[in-house]
Amino acid sequence: MAYRPKIKPCGTAKIGTGIYLSWNYGVYSKNIFVNAKMQVSGPAASQYIANQMKIGIETCWTKLFRDGFSIRSEVDMLYREDHRRFQPETILYVQEANRIQIIITYDPGPSYVQVLKREDINGICVRFHINNEYDTHKIPGRIAHEFGHLLSLDDQYVEFGKGNEPRFTKAKPGWENNIMGNIDGILESRNVEEIFKSHCTVNDDDDF
Repeated sequence: MAYRPKIKPCGTAKIGTGIYLSWNYGVYSKNIFVNAKMQVSGPAASQYIANQMKIGIETCWTKLFRDGFSIRSEVDMLYREDHRRFQPETILYVQEANRIQIIITYDPGPSYVQVLKREDINGICVRFHINNEYDTHKIPGRIAHEFGHLLSLDDQYVEFGKGNEPRFTKAKPGWENNIMGNIDGILESRNVEEIFKSHCTVNDDDDF
């Protein structure tokens, strides 16, 4: 029989920098609330993009499912109008360290989540790239996918293309319509269940 971690009936937890969870896990309903504090900056950033990211996260990551799982997400999003070229190793000191930093650039390649560590500070940074391959109309879906990583969810696709070859991805079987396998996909109850298993078990710390 597969191991099933024991979920606390209720509790709170903090994930890295700037994400706070609270939940109730019962027989008929399993509800989780996510509050995220984030800050957008970088040479390609704008207030419009910050707004699109807030909408993308809150829309995707707020949903009620028939099997009793539900999630509600709220994002406290700040836009910092500063177009200097940021260095990852100093980002925690030039900006608010209690917020997840979303650094938007015109760099090539896909976006990704980066963990920054320095002395006693652990920070999380999303490197968000806007370029010919990843343009602005995909912002809500792309940031919703990256938000899943911030909640400890893994990619559910296979990546192809090496070196100078064109990069493309293909969702794993059964994940074609899921946000973690396809940025045009949707949130499913199994994503919420995985958050419970990752952060709401009896071994987790209750305190923020």
